[in-house]
Amino acid sequence: MRFLRKIVSVRAVGHEDGCLLLVLAFAISAIYPLSSDAQPRQTPQRRGDETMRVRFNPPIKNNLFTIPNTIHIDVLTELSPSEVILRTGPTGTEVAEAYRDIARTQKHTPGPRDFTRFTFRITSCARVSNRLELVAVVANSQNNAFSTEPIQCKSPAPGRF
Repeated sequence: MRFLRKIVSVRAVGHEDGCLLLVLAFAISAIYPLSSDAQPRQTPQRRGDETMRVRFNPPIKNNLFTIPNTIHIDVLTELSPSEVILRTGPTGTEVAEAYRDIARTQKHTPGPRDFTRFTFRITSCARVSNRLELVAVVANSQNNAFSTEPIQCKSPAPGRF
């Protein structure tokens, strides 16, 4: 039979060669663990500016919030954002109860890499108070919020809009 060959010699692995091979195997398994050895992944702790980015167009300059204004809110996709709420209220301490919702949206589009984008278009100063707050409603019930510095809303001059 052609596919069977006669084994002429067999070389045994020596003690030193076997130890070296064993050390090499341990080193490789320590550096590259098997997928079955993988530890469960934990969501990394991130700072607020890494989970939610806010951009005003036109930007707020010298605390002037210019109307019309488009606000883009990018929320980290891994947080599974479902909604963003735009709130406004006065400045000062112990005024959280005075804040009111002026808009909310569940419509989103893909944002920059790993982010989901929500957008608001503000066309009037009528409902805007001294401070804006954006609240992202996310899956783990730990809502992320962004607050502006005190602002003054500025409408365009008549005839310019």
